[in-house]
Amino acid sequence: MSRFAALFSVLVGLFVLWTGAWFAGAALIRARIEQAANGTPSVACTLLTIEGYPFRYAVACTDAVLTDGDVRIGIAELSASISINRPTVVGMTASSPATYTNAFSGAVIRLDWDSLAASVRLDWLSLDHAAVAIEGLVASDAVLDPFELARIGHAAFDAVGVDGAKTGSRRNLRLSAHIEEANLPQLEAPLFADITAYLTEWPAKVTDWGRNDLLSVWAAGGGEVNIDKAEIVTGALSAGLSGTLVPDSTGCIDGTLTLISRGFGPLMRHYLAAPLAGALLGPEDETGQSRQILVFSHSILRAGIVPLIELPPLF
Repeated sequence: MSRFAALFSVLVGLFVLWTGAWFAGAALIRARIEQAANGTPSVACTLLTIEGYPFRYAVACTDAVLTDGDVRIGIAELSASISINRPTVVGMTASSPATYTNAFSGAVIRLDWDSLAASVRLDWLSLDHAAVAIEGLVASDAVLDPFELARIGHAAFDAVGVDGAKTGSRRNLRLSAHIEEANLPQLEAPLFADITAYLTEWPAKVTDWGRNDLLSVWAAGGGEVNIDKAEIVTGALSAGLSGTLVPDSTGCIDGTLTLISRGFGPLMRHYLAAPLAGALLGPEDETGQSRQILVFSHSILRAGIVPLIELPPLF
């Protein structure tokens, strides 16, 4: 056999092995997705396609339906793509509309958007960066004749793994959200929001995030939520929140938050009793700015000695 024939045979053999491996991977992906239709919650597709041979997998789930008890979420199409040479990076898109239906309460919410894209990048089994960006989001109540609940021009959400955790089995996450041109019927002007917070001592392996005891494990490891800023602005109204929240061994929350606001007094008094609104916002200074210290103690939120709300335990 000539050298050319030998080289050709090797190339053909590699091609056959690569093709077989790709189709075996596609079959495994299909089996896992179809298996999810029998899980709790269940995820099913009317049409499932897997393309991208030979160097990537492009998965499209048409008429995706997630069912969990009385809740049903339907999405026109979900797509995900992963390159074989970069298996820790996944890109995703979703096509509108999406519908949320709760058979118990009778609620039906429809979501439409111009574009929705997401990406996830892993550092082995730890999260390096996850991002979601949405353009032209419209939420409508669709129980009877649809009517618009909210419209958001742009929304972006990010989660970034950062150093500083006490052990290698944990990782700190920087969480952020940015919202522009949110139009709500209750507000006269569009709303803008910026939020940055840190989730400390979160379990590092993403494979552990589906555990039923995830939150209790996080709390036992000394996890906290550090809110660097949570700011909203709408017209002449503004509010900013910062502070730290800590879950205890029973799932209740302790911590202190500082709320600084301007102009929200009349709006809050429209929805809450005047004393309660005043307790929440605090007294106004000569510039119209209010400042209040809010304290969580065993999941009871207080402003001074006034209890405002009690949250259920996290676990």
